[in-house]
Amino acid sequence: RMYYTTQSVGELTRREINIKTYSEYVRQGFFQLLIAAGIATSIVAYILQSIHTMLKKHKFYVQLSMMVLTLETEFLLLSAAKRLYLYAEAHGLTRSSIFGIVFLVWLSAVLILILIATVKKIKRMYFFIYFFLITLFAFVGINIMSIDSIVATSFPPTVNKEIDYIYIVKLSPDAASSWPFIIQHAQSQWDTLSKLTSPTDDQTRKIGNLNSTLRILRGKVFELDRKYTTDPKKYISLYPNTENGPDASYAKWKEGHLIKTWQAFNISEYQAYMVIQKNRNLFDQIQPLIMTIGKQEKYWSDARYKKSKQN
Repeated sequence: RMYYTTQSVGELTRREINIKTYSEYVRQGFFQLLIAAGIATSIVAYILQSIHTMLKKHKFYVQLSMMVLTLETEFLLLSAAKRLYLYAEAHGLTRSSIFGIVFLVWLSAVLILILIATVKKIKRMYFFIYFFLITLFAFVGINIMSIDSIVATSFPPTVNKEIDYIYIVKLSPDAASSWPFIIQHAQSQWDTLSKLTSPTDDQTRKIGNLNSTLRILRGKVFELDRKYTTDPKKYISLYPNTENGPDASYAKWKEGHLIKTWQAFNISEYQAYMVIQKNRNLFDQIQPLIMTIGKQEKYWSDARYKKSKQN
């Protein structure tokens, strides 16, 4: 995959396309094609209002022109879909990418409806009913799909050729199925990074991202644990009494403002809570791991400061 991406960037350079990254090329091209397709669809839809009232000798040429324009627009959408596929292969997906896919499918379906209406006259009422049904299916599809779960487990987004775990843990509880793996990955990564005596800037960045990921995840787990655990004795220890700072202060404030009535029950949250309970041993390791990383970061920071003073 990386070889393909590198070759693609090189090809862009040879063609004198002023784009710094392949992902930028794909992303810009996708939205440009969508805009072009949207404009073409609007033109065809406008002409469609009067096409069946034209004289027969003019109607044929207008129909032919509209069919060609509609088919060309469909090819534009296919090109946009290809670009999105290439982007997903190289960099994964995000929420906006999923919404882009849904809009792509919706626009394609609308174009097919327009193409049929061009060839065969459809009463305006029925046309709008079909249009409404297509739109309704698109909205239902968005709500039925677990978008965050798809992003987190099937097409995780990447930054600097690394999975963006910070983005994933910021997603809704629908992405909770990925949380155990994220904790395992953090433990594995820390086992390697903790052996360093003097981390480089890039390694320091990785440690900072690791710490941020765990802290964000801790906040989400804390909220779900306090909301759905009925026995306070079974709470997961995530913020020790000795910890101060904005994270701990917010957690204490959040705990006092949690709504635990049946009206606040959320299926997605409860399913995430069950993931936490099934992997309780893993989630118990979040706080100790954060504390360990924090202490080691302080040690490295003090060592760098002493070294700078000596120099």
